[in-house]
Amino acid sequence: MPRAEKKSPPKPLRVLNINFQSIRNKKHLLCNILESSKPDIILGTETWLNPNIGDAEIFPPDFTIYRNDRKKDDTSKDGGGVLIAINNQYISSEVEVLAPPQDCEIIWAKIDIVGSTSLYLCSYYKPKTTDDRSSGGFDISIRRATQIQNASFLIGGDFNLPGIDWKNMQLKPNCANQAIHTDFLSLLDDTGLTQLVTDPTRNENTLDLLITNSSTLFQRLEIMPGISDHDIVFAEMQCTPRKIAQKPRQIPLYRKANWDQIKVKLNSTFVSLPDGDQNDVNYLWNHFKNTVSECIREFIPHRNAKSKDGNPWITPKIKRLISTKFRLYKKMKKSGRTEDRDKYKLLKSNTQKLIRQSYWKYIEDVVSPPISSSGENDYSPMKRFWTYIKHKKANYSGVPSLKSDGKLITDPSTKADILNKQFQSVFTPSEHFSDAQLTQKYNLGLPTFPPIEDITITVEGVKKLLLNLKPAKAPGPDGIKPKIFERTCNRNSSNTGTHFPTVSKYWRSPS
Repeated sequence: MPRAEKKSPPKPLRVLNINFQSIRNKKHLLCNILESSKPDIILGTETWLNPNIGDAEIFPPDFTIYRNDRKKDDTSKDGGGVLIAINNQYISSEVEVLAPPQDCEIIWAKIDIVGSTSLYLCSYYKPKTTDDRSSGGFDISIRRATQIQNASFLIGGDFNLPGIDWKNMQLKPNCANQAIHTDFLSLLDDTGLTQLVTDPTRNENTLDLLITNSSTLFQRLEIMPGISDHDIVFAEMQCTPRKIAQKPRQIPLYRKANWDQIKVKLNSTFVSLPDGDQNDVNYLWNHFKNTVSECIREFIPHRNAKSKDGNPWITPKIKRLISTKFRLYKKMKKSGRTEDRDKYKLLKSNTQKLIRQSYWKYIEDVVSPPISSSGENDYSPMKRFWTYIKHKKANYSGVPSLKSDGKLITDPSTKADILNKQFQSVFTPSEHFSDAQLTQKYNLGLPTFPPIEDITITVEGVKKLLLNLKPAKAPGPDGIKPKIFERTCNRNSSNTGTHFPTVSKYWRSPS
């Protein structure tokens, strides 16, 4: 008997806990982190964002962003702000009911897990160690969340609690504000939560934490070089979120198409058609459409579209520098020598400079592309430009939570049912009336408009419409792209039977 193939284990969920210290001017550094670690979840603090800045200005389009920006009426106007970024292939939603009633920089989201409990995510930022108001809001939010039955929690952020020795689970000898630190440890004990990070994340202090009630799910945890004076916490957890089912999209490669064979097949189809009106219009249309579809499948190669756009400005040279930087970082942490620290800082500075230059060079090429000598049908420069513009203005975070019967609904299917009922409620039942009933009800007389003349369709008219199609446009309901007509019709010939003879038979005048 043939040996059964072993199924590969499910891909772990990758999580990053990042203190940005202003993300607005660090997009190229963020793209570097996304390219190297390929995270599924990002818990971010100190974003320094405001409502005037869209999500798409910072993150690539393959992330769903949930944000809580610092309010303008806060005492400290600059800084602050938290976010949760989730790969949009996973089904997620914001959980507003877990937010505390008082001002607290915290945000909650939820991911549905296959065959298990939901995973609740939290990003929290505490501005100062002595901020009792923020600590109180966090306490309320955590105790409210842990009342949820059969749920997993992952809480990350910058907690600004330098006085705790997490390796020994006790306060440091020189700990200031001991009451605040003790209350935090008591909160973890009361709610059954575990803090996972034990290595320093800023100088000698462990400020950026990851807290969970399912520590057995975590199979890897490392400290990475950050984009601020805080290091990044990277973790992998073994769970399988529900994904949005999406069929892979295929892209035709017109440059590699065999146009001669397509024309030969269309001509042979034309020859095999009987003359006269032996076939109705529907038969001719379906025959024509099926023939074109077969030609596309048989003579035009296709490739699957990538699931994400990637970062084209991250060149192989930059990737090698990034790998070298990670190795020097680990060596510096292990040895603690000054010369290793100096080498790492120099390489980090050079890598960031090169990434910044490469990024702005890419933007310059997109906005001001070089003049192409390939001809008038070269649409690639403008396509890159409008693709870039579209991604900059796209800002979609899904349907927000809805209220129904006083309850806040976050489940996607339930939200769809609520919206469907709302749409149904604004429509009145349709009534069917005969002509006599309509005449009596609305006092209608005999029709006063002249009848419409017969519509005449000619071969020349159809060909003119086909030749006026713009090849770069999307297809219509028939699914046939204008590019096909451009390459199979002869723009310079008046003989309709030379390159696209099927027009003369498929499109006959009804008269």
